[in-house]
Amino acid sequence: MTELLVVLVTGFLVIAAATVVGPRLGVAAPLVLVVLGVAASLLPMFASAHIEPEWILEGVLPPLLYSAAVSMPAMNFRREFGAISGLSVLLVVGSSLVLGLFFALVLPGLGFAWGVALGAIVSRPTP
Repeated sequence: MTELLVVLVTGFLVIAAATVVGPRLGVAAPLVLVVLGVAASLLPMFASAHIEPEWILEGVLPPLLYSAAVSMPAMNFRREFGAISGLSVLLVVGSSLVLGLFFALVLPGLGFAWGVALGAIVSRPTP
């Protein structure tokens, strides 16, 4: 239990430090965290560390998306709504078609239509 507390406190301190250091360097704080994470992954003491993907998808990603959504000015969103919605639709349709072609080629007897259906399931944006 003590080890978990040490990890959590260290994590919060690293996040706070990245929030302070990021703007001083002229980069976003999440980018600083990514660089620190990549650097930490190269250290031998973190070689055996394993985090379940569900923890990231259910515990880390929603607060990050919420904070980004709250901090985005509404005027910028309205101004860029056409580009955001167009790209989101085009990228989902495009990735569904590309994955459909991939599945049709890799899985014998599947067919392109079923491959596109499977690609649409896989490439949908997460709610």
